[in-house]
Amino acid sequence: VNKIYSIELFERGADVNRDHKINVKDATLLQKQLAKLVISTAYDKCPATADSVKYTESDLGYYSDYGNADKLITNTKQLISYINSPDKTYTEEFFEEKALVHIYRTYYTGMVKGFVLGVYRDGDTLYVKYGEDHPPYGFPTTDDIGVFNVALEIDKDLLEGVNKLSLDKTIYQRSPNDY
Repeated sequence: VNKIYSIELFERGADVNRDHKINVKDATLLQKQLAKLVISTAYDKCPATADSVKYTESDLGYYSDYGNADKLITNTKQLISYINSPDKTYTEEFFEEKALVHIYRTYYTGMVKGFVLGVYRDGDTLYVKYGEDHPPYGFPTTDDIGVFNVALEIDKDLLEGVNKLSLDKTIYQRSPNDY
């Protein structure tokens, strides 16, 4: 077992409140969750003032290429260096009313699944919450590479004043019984 990998997994699981610190706050929250005093959500890090944003998810598939960076795309010029999806082409007409948030991840195995949990905004920041469903630690995995390549289509009027993008993931470790 790779000790660094094990430590990274431990730290991810131990950071219960997802504030990127492991401390007594995580232990307290875990105790409250076990006692069913609080129910954890994927949105714990969203500011209390955040407003929900409606979006449509478009799976771009493995062979489309919008780059390998998370980004807010508001016009076709930002797509110039990328190939459109074989199943979907975005035009100037599309960008007159909508924008895209592109999320791209590759995983060590095709057994990891990514999914969007919600989109919120607070002031000039758009928050995208997404989850990753991982196989159990130490469980045999396939040798293929997993890809999460998605575009979120959002009405531009919901993004007025937004100039920052913040992505926050929640990692879920599946049980061996799920296989």
